[in-house]
Amino acid sequence: MNWYFKFISSAAEIHPYNYENWDEYQESIGMEPIDPEIVGTEAERSFSESKINLDRNKDISRVVMLDGKVIGSIASGWSVYDKVAKFAFDMAIKPEYRGNVSLLFRMIEEGIKMFRQDAGDYEEMGNYVEMVVWVVNRRLIKVLERFGFEVDEDYGDGGAHMSYRP
Repeated sequence: MNWYFKFISSAAEIHPYNYENWDEYQESIGMEPIDPEIVGTEAERSFSESKINLDRNKDISRVVMLDGKVIGSIASGWSVYDKVAKFAFDMAIKPEYRGNVSLLFRMIEEGIKMFRQDAGDYEEMGNYVEMVVWVVNRRLIKVLERFGFEVDEDYGDGGAHMSYRP
């Protein structure tokens, strides 16, 4: 790993994102103000530049920032059907910041953390909980398996459905 990618990993910050509360959040942590509209647009751009389509069940929930710029984001959401609560998340890093494995690990850990934060609430409502991801990069399968994800269906074209069950 070269010095540039080490710098990105150590300097990049992952922040919770909610359009309505963004200004208040920035103020609470002493962050230089950035318009929530710009942050949201740049977060969505990280997905479009990665050729990942956000589905209707996921919203931008985390932004990855470096020097006041959005360099990546996490979109996530819960859905409940027939007493099964599924948490799904997608991650995207803008092309010019890719190649940083430790940043990728931090984003995966953040996704797992978000799942664990709310899973208990869904279990208390009588639901079985699981986390699901749709993998479009074949190399990511082995990485996610290290975090406890299992392949549910491998499509052979690089895509796979994976799940994490506590």
